[in-house]
Amino acid sequence: MKTVGLVANPEKPDAARVLREAVRLSQRAGFQVLVEADTANLLDKSLPSAPLADIAPRCDLLIVLGGDGTILWVARNLRGARTPILSVNLGTLGFLATITQKDLAGAIGKIQSGEYKTAELAMLHVAVLRDERAITEHHALNDVVIARGAFSRLVRIEVTVDGELLTTYTADGLILSTPTGSTAYSLSAGGPIISPSASGFVITPICPHALSNRSVVVGQSSVIRAKLLSMHARAHAAEPTECLITVDGQEQSHLRPLDVVEVRHAKDPVRLVTLPGHSYFEVLRRKLHWSGSSV
Repeated sequence: MKTVGLVANPEKPDAARVLREAVRLSQRAGFQVLVEADTANLLDKSLPSAPLADIAPRCDLLIVLGGDGTILWVARNLRGARTPILSVNLGTLGFLATITQKDLAGAIGKIQSGEYKTAELAMLHVAVLRDERAITEHHALNDVVIARGAFSRLVRIEVTVDGELLTTYTADGLILSTPTGSTAYSLSAGGPIISPSASGFVITPICPHALSNRSVVVGQSSVIRAKLLSMHARAHAAEPTECLITVDGQEQSHLRPLDVVEVRHAKDPVRLVTLPGHSYFEVLRRKLHWSGSSV
């Protein structure tokens, strides 16, 4: 590796300090350093900077300082660049951002000596269709959620998989998740945990009206279409109805009845750097506080 890009979440209290340390360690290792444009505002010295979509293709590695939300933002804004990401956790959860601040020096040393691997994580391509024309498009690393807005009303969503009717859900909403996102909102709604190395997507209803409705796992090559049929309201209710689509918990659009949310496997995956000793299942046990049987 010759060139390293640095991206930091400026809202994290330690972001500026850890960013300066990342610059020092990267330069000491002999890497050229590029800085994402907003991240550059945290530094007291000038370094080459540009928007993320511009620096990512020029870098051999992106070091991302933040939490899982920062990784989700970076993943959606790579614009097809397959630059591997080393994630440094400045947040609290850290399913994706697993390297701690104290591990940064050792991690850069391992990368310099080639002691690392990369894991590819599948992303979703999401299109909102109105009269079969795409009005918005998104990419998601975790999930896309279709849910009611401010009013407590059930929504009816017809779901097809590869053109075949799955069912019509009457629920608070619907979550369409990648394996990476299976430990996020989908898990809270009763969905299964799927290893990021597995192929497939999860369809999880949110508080379904029918107790027999459960999560469904479909193949990675599947095309899922979720059609918003209606929003149940009280008779003669005067309030406007509202339904929203939320992508990775960070991007949001309004839906109208009969709009279709079409979800398929995105062409370009996200590549995360993994270092020796890292274990997905160890992270899972630690983050979910699994301690085994007490018997």
